[in-house]
Amino acid sequence: MSTARHPGGKALAAVAVGILALTACGGDETDAVEGDDSPPAGSDRLIEAAEAGLDRAGSFGFGSAGFATESQLETTRDEAGDVLPGTSEEDISPGECAEPIASVDFQPIMLEEDAARADFVSDSFTGTGSLEIATLSDEEDQEVVEDHISHVTELVDSCGDTEITLEEMDHHYEFGAVELESLPAETSVGYTRTQRMGEGGEDGTIAAQMLFTQTGDDVVMVSFIGEEAANSEEFAQIGEAITTEIVSALDEEQ
Repeated sequence: MSTARHPGGKALAAVAVGILALTACGGDETDAVEGDDSPPAGSDRLIEAAEAGLDRAGSFGFGSAGFATESQLETTRDEAGDVLPGTSEEDISPGECAEPIASVDFQPIMLEEDAARADFVSDSFTGTGSLEIATLSDEEDQEVVEDHISHVTELVDSCGDTEITLEEMDHHYEFGAVELESLPAETSVGYTRTQRMGEGGEDGTIAAQMLFTQTGDDVVMVSFIGEEAANSEEFAQIGEAITTEIVSALDEEQ
């Protein structure tokens, strides 16, 4: 990641596959990746909106943050589809949930026209917050976004409790809908994911929450992943406040 824009706090490693490592977040700018002085990915407009979101995140105690570079976004795009490896009908019970689970594997940064991403951390939360902003380039991108919202709805409606076998270990996944208070329902969606590894979670639990919205030709996703607080109502409110701040900044630049 590029040099941290909000120094302060203790760096935390990203705790799940699919979230960029926090290589530039920490107590001071010396925590940045040695030799990586690349500018953050995204246009000035998207970066300014992301900074507005980071300022709002800072008001909730997320005081350390870093932007992803273009090369890091390219790496993430190349690895797309590996968030839940092995998700075939043979690995998942019930088998009909294989397709809905694979279908929600979408992030705004997969839209390559113009995209920005930043991760942020807090001393009081064991995990990572992330925000992504991207601009749609054509009708195909619009269809991808609409399909994503539909797929998330299908997932939480039909596959709330799912068993997945990954590398010979059983994982229990719980998916749930997030009630959004201020984001428009027709162009927004939110869901939680709780992953319990081993029998009854004896080998660990990872919680996540994703909020997604479209405003004009822009899409925004704010997510948290880490300890079980990540999928709480409190974090839903934090995520929605950050998302609203980003949307306001984008609308001002239209």
